[in-house]
Amino acid sequence: MHTDHQIVISGRIYVRNPEVDRYQIPIEELDTLRMRDIPPRSHLEILRLPEPTGAFDMEVFALHSGTFPEDDSSLEIYGGASFKVEADGPSRIIPRLRRAFPDLDPDHSSFLPNPLISTLEGKEGRYVNLYMSLKFNERPDTLVRDAVVPFVEGFGRLEGPSAYVFICHASEDKPAARALALEMKKLGAEVWFDEWEIKVGESIVQKINDALGTVSHLVVLLSHTSVDKPWVRREMSSALMQQLSQKHITVLPLRLDDCRIPPILADIKYADCRNGMESALHQLERALFIDSAENNGA
Repeated sequence: MHTDHQIVISGRIYVRNPEVDRYQIPIEELDTLRMRDIPPRSHLEILRLPEPTGAFDMEVFALHSGTFPEDDSSLEIYGGASFKVEADGPSRIIPRLRRAFPDLDPDHSSFLPNPLISTLEGKEGRYVNLYMSLKFNERPDTLVRDAVVPFVEGFGRLEGPSAYVFICHASEDKPAARALALEMKKLGAEVWFDEWEIKVGESIVQKINDALGTVSHLVVLLSHTSVDKPWVRREMSSALMQQLSQKHITVLPLRLDDCRIPPILADIKYADCRNGMESALHQLERALFIDSAENNGA
């Protein structure tokens, strides 16, 4: 409940902080506070939300902009966080933010995307900013602690293991590679797939070399066609394998048919697609996320 100048939750009294002109309440103390209980024309800053690694200036607010329900005022949760990144950082953090915070406006009916993910050049470097807003005019009795769940869950997803997958394949295996790329994205991996990434006029070699400098996993599609390709024998050379190891890139072979396994990959366990894509996807998902989380102590 509230009066004009205070919020009362389970007998505890909260008043506005005059220095910032808003209420400030830790999330664990919100208890039974509803969105409609926020005093009119005021902000409530929600404190002690889980802060994702690398974030700063993280703020989440509950807003009651007028005298709801008598006028057109808004009941809203909004906020976000900023991430300082290295020169090539936005290419990694932006897809992770998009995975962690699903599109709230899939029909694109609003002027701006929601969530809005943007980059900014500052005096001390480059930043990626996340902003998201949630409306509760039609659900005024929603508890504030429940209203901020999308923020809490999104920040939590950012802490999960990250996988950035490069799919290496022969042109003849393009349909299988395309299907795999789509399924990998559904599992939550970032995917580098040539027909998505290389535009007309761009250097294929340069784009591939740039990608191999940032990916975490290299999925190699093995088939009767691909293992006999000169470029496969060349790229799966000892020199490349050593280079991938130095860059901490994990090689994940995917066997499409009864082809022979190249000697350079003979001691690496492969995902087997001969019994269907679903079984192979389960094996790849474990290698990309479950095993890596266990290795990181999750």
